Amino acid sequence: MLPRIRKALDKNSIISHKALKDQFEKLILQPLLGIKQARSQAVARVVVINALDECEREADIRAILQLLAQTKDISPVPLRIVVTSRPKLHIRLGFREMPNGTYQDLVLHEVLRSTIEHNIRLFLEHELGVIRKERMLALDWLAQQQIVALVELAVPLFIYAATVCWYVGSKGSSPTAFLNKVLQY
Repeated sequence: MLPRIRKALDKNSIISHKALKDQFEKLILQPLLGIKQARSQAVARVVVINALDECEREADIRAILQLLAQTKDISPVPLRIVVTSRPKLHIRLGFREMPNGTYQDLVLHEVLRSTIEHNIRLFLEHELGVIRKERMLALDWLAQQQIVALVELAVPLFIYAATVCWYVGSKGSSPTAFLNKVLQY
């Protein structure tokens, strides 16, 4: 899909100044429709739209949601679109204008705490493992009780966990010293 998007951008370098409908058609819809059936059956495609609420105009948000609804029946490509946003009224109304079965809500503050803890634990273990490998730290540089403490500090905010990983992995610093600073609070 990415080569098709690049090709569309190369053909029309000012696409970002075009109408949303044109951008959607050239950068999302046509690349999706161009995927060959044989290859598409094995792999689902995921499009992530982060922070939709940061869009300046409410009319643009509604237009984006209506355009995204058009992807519901695209075949043969299995497609999921993940949209993150604060639950502002105009965004909730925009979703409600979509046909039934087009979207599924996931309200983060309604997710079970145990699920959030598990996901944050997995994230921290992965990211801190990457830091351990990149910085050539000992296999035991991070104790399980430190992971547990970090999870407790982070829940329910992934941004906290991500910030801790960024801080601990900062270049030119001691990951162990920075980790200990975080755990002091």
